[in-house]
Amino acid sequence: MMNLHFHKFPGEVHKLPCGWNFFATQCHVTRTCKRKRIKGGISALHGIANTFMEGSREPVFQSVFQVLAGTQLNATFKLQDVVRKLKLGLDIHMNTKNKSGCAGIRNFDKLVLRRLEKKQMEIRVKGG
Repeated sequence: MMNLHFHKFPGEVHKLPCGWNFFATQCHVTRTCKRKRIKGGISALHGIANTFMEGSREPVFQSVFQVLAGTQLNATFKLQDVVRKLKLGLDIHMNTKNKSGCAGIRNFDKLVLRRLEKKQMEIRVKGG
């Protein structure tokens, strides 16, 4: 539906930088997002088809999905808990022998976590 809408109204399309719209295919097919363009971190992982599902080619994305799917955004929500769980999940995939896709990109886990960790520091400084 969105593709049809934007085809009809191309002026409403806003191109996002790589860090705000990172596709799993950028780890496999092309590296259109060069490291310098995502050095600030990745804010949005864009999954195609079953990217976030078990058994896909991208276990790093699955890890992120599993943590976020198990997170309740309520009064007891703590960003540091999410960051800790993400680190644990990403470490498993980044430290395997058979790295493929995004896990094969040096420090990809750090790119995924960078913006969250920055936000976590901002919250600490504010005393929240």
